[in-house]
Amino acid sequence: MSHYQRVMSSLIGEGTDHAGYVCNLLDDVLIFSETFEEHLQHVDAVLTVMENAKVFLNLSKCTFGFSELKWMGHILGRGERKPSPEKVKDVQDYPEPETVSEVRSLLGIVEPTKYDH
Repeated sequence: MSHYQRVMSSLIGEGTDHAGYVCNLLDDVLIFSETFEEHLQHVDAVLTVMENAKVFLNLSKCTFGFSELKWMGHILGRGERKPSPEKVKDVQDYPEPETVSEVRSLLGIVEPTKYDH
């Protein structure tokens, strides 16, 4: 799977023209846009890149047209990514860590990944 992730990152990840409106992790590709018209352009651009690279999608696993979507602790929609209220509440309600293990556990919740920016 790491080979697939590297390929997808090189096609639509950081440093590409699509990085501002695409999130990709493993076999998930999410495209988010501010307007529906812009979304159609973004979807077309990403599908064109994949077609040119001979990357094929399983249409039965694809969904289109959501105005908002929860994904990996985030809400994507209307051209933005934001943390889900549940994730924010988990951090707010987390007890103050007292041990190294508890600090590590908290960092696992709050530490940003490359998909959090």
